[in-house]
Amino acid sequence: MRCAVLVPYRQREEHLKIFVPAIKEYFNPHIYVIEQCDDKGFNLGKLINAGFKEFNKEFDYFIIHDVDAIPEKADYSYSIYPIHLGTQVEKFDYNLPYHRFFGSVILMPNGHFEVINGYDNDYYFWGAEDDALRKRLEAKQIPIESRQCRFKSLPHESNINHEKRMINFARSKAPIDWSNGLSSCQYEVVHCEDLEHYTLLQVKL
Repeated sequence: MRCAVLVPYRQREEHLKIFVPAIKEYFNPHIYVIEQCDDKGFNLGKLINAGFKEFNKEFDYFIIHDVDAIPEKADYSYSIYPIHLGTQVEKFDYNLPYHRFFGSVILMPNGHFEVINGYDNDYYFWGAEDDALRKRLEAKQIPIESRQCRFKSLPHESNINHEKRMINFARSKAPIDWSNGLSSCQYEVVHCEDLEHYTLLQVKL
């Protein structure tokens, strides 16, 4: 099975310099860095939707991977079901920050991502987009597994907009809008280039 790592990204160059060689040394997948090149709030879900739409024919399953999570002990091998890999992350003291946490690192088979129509496109800034993804999987009765994987965290300044975060969490509790996702994801490709160790896709959302 062909595996890819999709990295939602903006203005973390120092992290990327550490992340890419660490992943390549660990299990050498193809890495796609999807960079948001506009002045809107960061939108992890829409970036992953865009990356999937552009490259999904090149892999069978993929890892949604935060650029500041460096594997110390991780199993990226294929599964027929989505798997939460970000179960032990240093910035959360190697524990889940809350019981149903589904962030940092997620393994996703292509078919299941298509069944749930990907991420909701309207989660700007940080917070709840991964909870909403989990909710979509559960609504389609797709089993979710977890692996005990350990990740070191690269330090960075927190720029969470708490007001927007609360709006996102409220949105995540509303009924699912199945029309909002991969099928409705609109973006502009600014640049796409195969670099030495990864493919860079720059988009405006």
